[in-house]
Order: sequence, then C-alpha cells, then structure tokens
Amino acid sequence: EIQKKLIAEEISKEAEENDGDDGDEVSTLSVSEALDETIKVNGYTENIDSTELEKFGCELIKDLNYMNESITRCKLGKDTPFESYFYILEPLDRDKVLEGPTVLIIGGVHGNEGAGTVTARHVRRNWRPSKGRMIVASRVNPTGVKNNHRVIANAKEGKKDLNRNFPDNLEIAPVGDIAKNIWEVVVLFRPHVFFDLHEGWGFYKMLKDNPHEKLVGNAKFSKGSSVISSPNAVPLAKVMLEAVNSKLVTDNQKEFLLIVPPVKNGLANRVSNAFGSLSIVLETTTKNQPLELRVRQQLVLLASGFEALNLFPDSRSVDTVLSEEIETCVAGRRPCTIDHPGDILSTSDEQ
Repeated sequence: EIQKKLIAEEISKEAEENDGDDGDEVSTLSVSEALDETIKVNGYTENIDSTELEKFGCELIKDLNYMNESITRCKLGKDTPFESYFYILEPLDRDKVLEGPTVLIIGGVHGNEGAGTVTARHVRRNWRPSKGRMIVASRVNPTGVKNNHRVIANAKEGKKDLNRNFPDNLEIAPVGDIAKNIWEVVVLFRPHVFFDLHEGWGFYKMLKDNPHEKLVGNAKFSKGSSVISSPNAVPLAKVMLEAVNSKLVTDNQKEFLLIVPPVKNGLANRVSNAFGSLSIVLETTTKNQPLELRVRQQLVLLASGFEALNLFPDSRSVDTVLSEEIETCVAGRRPCTIDHPGDILSTSDEQ
C-alpha cells in the first residue's frame, strides 16, 4: 500500500511538469517515412485470434449506419461499473486489413470534453479505413461523460485524472481499473497510429507564455487549439495543423499550434513509448466556440491525418468531411436522449 501511494504521488507530481515545445527540430521525415519507421518497430497489422477477444465479450453486429456491414463490438471494462464499448472497424474488402496500419481513436478520457466523445462516435458511425484496421472507443470514462466531469467518479486521490494514470515507466502498471482496461486493449492491438481526443478551455496561442507550472485548473493557461505530438509523429501533426488552420480557423489568434511531446504519464506518451506509435493528442477549445465547430475541427484534423496516411477510400476526403452532417448530442446530458453516444447502431436501435 505504501508503494502504491508513492507511485500515485509521483504520477500526480510529474503530470504537472510537462508543457512541451513547438517541435520544430524534432523530425524531418515525410509522413509515409514516419509510418514506415513505426511499422518496423511494431510489425504489420495482423489478424486477431478470436480467443484473444473473448474476454472483451466481442460480437459481430450489423451496423445499420454503414451499408449494413458487420462490425465487431467489444466491451471495455466488461462487467464493471465502467463498462463501455469499443469497435473494430475494417475495410469492406477484408483482404486489405493486412495492407495498412492499425489506428486507435479514443474519446471521453476527460468526461467534460464533449467534442472528443462526439467526434469518436461520428467516426465510428461513418468512416471505414480503406486498408488496415481502426479501433474506436468514444467514452472510455463513461461516468465522467455522463456527469460532465473531467475526472473518474469516486476515484481515490492520485487516481482521479485518467490521463495521468499511465506511467511513462513501462515497468509500472497503469493506475486504476479504467486505465488498466484501456491498456489491455492497447496491448492487444499495438496501434501504429494513436489519436486521443481532448479539449482545453482557452487558446494555447494566446496563453502559452503565461506561467504554467500547474496545467490542470490553471486560470491563465490552457492547451486548447493545439496538436500535441510524439516526436516521431510530428510530420503527420504538421499536415493536420495546416488542414484545420486553413479550413476552419479565421482568427489568427485562435489558430492551432504544435506541442511536443504529450504530457508525462498520459496515455498518448505511454503508447508512444511502448510501441513506437505515431501518437497524437487533439485539443480543441471550448471558450466561446459551439460544440459543432469543435467537432468539425477534430474531424478535419483526423481526416487530414487519414488522407496523409492513405487510409481514406476515394469517396471520402477532407473536403467531403467538411460537409458531413454531425450529431452534437452528448451522452447523458440534458436535453440529449441518447444514453451512450458510442453505442448507437441505428436511430431505432439505441444500445
């Protein structure tokens, strides 16, 4: 118990110390070269043995939102108070699975950052990779999403903030049940590319020069409107920044900036450290910006990343994503009638 307490205190302390830099000196590789490097480390996408999926309660279901195709739906934190779904999405041509990377997209780490939850749900319902495999979980902190709270409900001190529960030291296990459940999924799929969807309260460009020894709860500092990248993912992050700033930002003071690396003891940093993944955190800004705009910004960031990685079919592009209809209802929040936005199979089948 003493050791656990010391670990928790260390995580809490270190989490506040990292604010990153602009990453200009980090990488000169192209996006394809950066992806090739992580594939060398991590190997190609492989078929997953069905027995590996049994503990997640996985099942094939018909996705009525996408051409009636079968997809695999699994339970994160199966049979726990924090149970939610994650989905395994593959190309319509199943032979293409082994020809591309595995991409993991997660929303809802912080329950009060609604754009990530809605964006992940939209991607799950509307997109498919042209090759490789995509794993999507939209509300990994389900009680936080439902209650519109950043932290984990009823968690002990040192375990409340889910994105500080993934020690950079890989010899130390993730802290708390939710973090351990997420990490099981990460280890199973070993993603080549990881996107973690978040929000900040203010615009990083306006606030980045303010004192920020403390990140969370700082009234003068925020990382909103930034793309936070592992060093090896910088080429991809820069493509994404160019897309969102050129298409959805009209005020120069609100443009998205690059930060390197992700926060210490956060999920993105651990994924990068463990598997050499191209690991990117998207941060939109809640201040005076409607949810629909923030979701659209996250979708354009993801779409430009997918384009750069050659993961979109010919029928989809950044420009088509700009015109996609999005549903901005967030789980469990009035007047929203949807219980779990990541779990909807059709308008008549809300799970």
